[in-house]
Amino acid sequence: MAHIVHHFSAIGKRSAVWLALAVMLAFDTTARAGIINGSVSLTGDPGTTNLTAQGTDDWAVWGGTTNQTQGSTTPYDEKNLVTHDILGMTLLGGLTDTGLTDRTDQNGTYTWSDGTNIASQSSPIPMFMQAYPPGGGPSSGPAIGTGFQLTFAASNILQRTLTLTLGYVDVNAQLTASLSDGSATEYTSTVSSTSSATPAFAVYQITYLANSPGQTLTVDYTTTASNGIYDNIGVEAATLSAVAVPEPASFCFLAAGAMGLLVLRPKRSEFLA
Repeated sequence: MAHIVHHFSAIGKRSAVWLALAVMLAFDTTARAGIINGSVSLTGDPGTTNLTAQGTDDWAVWGGTTNQTQGSTTPYDEKNLVTHDILGMTLLGGLTDTGLTDRTDQNGTYTWSDGTNIASQSSPIPMFMQAYPPGGGPSSGPAIGTGFQLTFAASNILQRTLTLTLGYVDVNAQLTASLSDGSATEYTSTVSSTSSATPAFAVYQITYLANSPGQTLTVDYTTTASNGIYDNIGVEAATLSAVAVPEPASFCFLAAGAMGLLVLRPKRSEFLA
């Protein structure tokens, strides 16, 4: 009887050791790929967003409180007292600040309670910054290739979810999101509007995780075709939330510890007659 128990105990031990080794290999730092998962909701009105509630990690909003004034790549407001993971905005395709216009007559309103410029905005405020082609103005030609590039912090220990509210009118536009370490397939999405001066909105949600620390997520949003004289795209707001994920090496240590305990465990046959 003791011999049989000892035999099955040895089989169980070997199986557990192989399982622990498999876990170590599966979670090896060099083996884990990055993540970029995206989805988009298309709407005529994004409604009201509480930036503080949605952007628990960071948030920024672009636009202004005066209609049809020059916009800026600097946010109108952003989350206060944090190390910002929304790293900044640059302009693409020859677009300059003179081609940016703040609008307060478009859909999409925002509130917050932890702002830098305005500490608390309890009354919903409209925010929209649109980009016309170089030279400005809706009748100056198609805005092909112009747009925005936004950069966000990325790492291998924080899985972040980016919510990005974008506008578009009389254009085809494309969004591309990519990680600086190339560890995940880039996410690409296209939208199209021919509604003649009526803005449409794309609310993107992008979840991402890099394969190594100190990386960035780059999001390009540009026009690819003009569908009318009011051809432009716009940016309203970006929010980030984050959850911690174990480093792959942590799984290795856990598996190694489990394997060590299994090796040191007394044989059941020693306690059986």
